[in-house]
Amino acid sequence: RIAVLNTEAARAQLQLRRADEWPTVGVGAGSTRQVTASGSLGSVYTVGFSVTAYELDLFGRVRALGDAAAAQLLASDEARKAAQIALVAAVAQTHVALATDEELLALTRRTLATREESLRLTRLKFDNGVSSALDLRQAQTLVEAARVSLAAFQRQREQDRHALALLVGEPLPAGYAPPRIAELVLADVPAGLPSDVLLARPDVRQAEQSLIAAQANIGAARAAFWPRITLTGSLGTASTALSGLFKDGAWSFAAQLLLPIFDAGRNRAALASAQVQRDIAVAAYERSIQSAFRDVDVFQYTGHSH
Repeated sequence: RIAVLNTEAARAQLQLRRADEWPTVGVGAGSTRQVTASGSLGSVYTVGFSVTAYELDLFGRVRALGDAAAAQLLASDEARKAAQIALVAAVAQTHVALATDEELLALTRRTLATREESLRLTRLKFDNGVSSALDLRQAQTLVEAARVSLAAFQRQREQDRHALALLVGEPLPAGYAPPRIAELVLADVPAGLPSDVLLARPDVRQAEQSLIAAQANIGAARAAFWPRITLTGSLGTASTALSGLFKDGAWSFAAQLLLPIFDAGRNRAALASAQVQRDIAVAAYERSIQSAFRDVDVFQYTGHSH
């Protein structure tokens, strides 16, 4: 659920970044009281449509931020897929563990029955003077050891049942019984698969999209060194009296260019931070690929085909 909600949050963030590429138009009304050069006090009433501080993205800063948000959305979606795959794998692993528990319990019960029968025969021999007390004590020890193993495997089975119920999110059905180990069919990975198939793993693709987002953030940080042009405008009516507010039309338009000259190193620090984050993303991408190859090596080592 957390992975799904993270994806929804990333999607909302992308919508916010895409909205920055368009002007925001609103309807408003205002009143301004001002003192003229002659000292008289007057009021100006306005009503109409307005566009406030719309940035002309000439150097790609807003577009780069949108690209970063889009890559983060894809990375979050890949993380959701990875979480789902991990959950399915955990359910399957616990399912197989329960099947193993049942096999071990059956074997331990047979062992206990055999040792109890052996103890019975040893006691008969001891009662008739054929066996020694040492033989009787050894047979009793074997029986008690089998009972300890039986209790341990029963506890392990209950722990695995609780773990499976936690993974599936609800109590197990009343008639649930794991299959026998001999009935489990595990698919073999076909031989001859190219290594680049690992690039389709969600964790690898998540790291790749995070790297793309980090690179886009560098573009946005570099664009901050260039001038930023914003537009502000309004279209409506204005009057010095409320009675004549809707008689005369009025409009205004203003453009502002801001070129950073001194910002105490803020833009340089932002660029350096973005570059470091890119390096971190590169290292995370390399680590995810190395982890994928290590998983394949472990799979081969366990005797499965590759």
